Amino acid sequence: MLPIFSKAGGMVMAMAMLVVGLFFIPARLWAQPGELNPSAPIKAEELMDCYARSSHVMFRCDPDWKVRIVDEHSTIITISSDPFVTLAISRIESPIRYLGQLNRSFFASGRIYLDNFRNDYVKFAGGDAMQLKAFSKSEPDMRYLGYFYLNDAGLNSVFFAVYPKESWDDYKFLIKRITDSFRRL
Repeated sequence: MLPIFSKAGGMVMAMAMLVVGLFFIPARLWAQPGELNPSAPIKAEELMDCYARSSHVMFRCDPDWKVRIVDEHSTIITISSDPFVTLAISRIESPIRYLGQLNRSFFASGRIYLDNFRNDYVKFAGGDAMQLKAFSKSEPDMRYLGYFYLNDAGLNSVFFAVYPKESWDDYKFLIKRITDSFRRL
């Protein structure tokens, strides 16, 4: 049985959905690239449940966001095109088996983040996780907020990216609302 959703008059109601790859994707997201420009403010009642099968998580999302399934392990959701705001959910092929291995040296060794990044143990999606707050080394104007957690499938990540970084304050409450909605299945 497929869940049915839609928006009408600001309320979430019925519309067909299709199970594609990693997510239950609302039919409205079957648009061609460039058809959607999801940069309008999001209201709490417009968010609905979404499922990332590869990472075994549910979270709240907007039916107007553009979803791109990269492969069987990764999905990128475009929250806004201008400024550029994305959410990436991935299962990571890695020998990491416990969160203690995700320390400062681990993140620094990838040479992906500027040296002023922060990593902390936090609760995420009902369990333990490593939170990473960073700026991109290759794109210093991009700000990241990521969560790494382990489940039966191994290491997983949930990553928000905002470009330019000055737009972070415009999206931090929405990112917090989405982050708080994640739950492991």
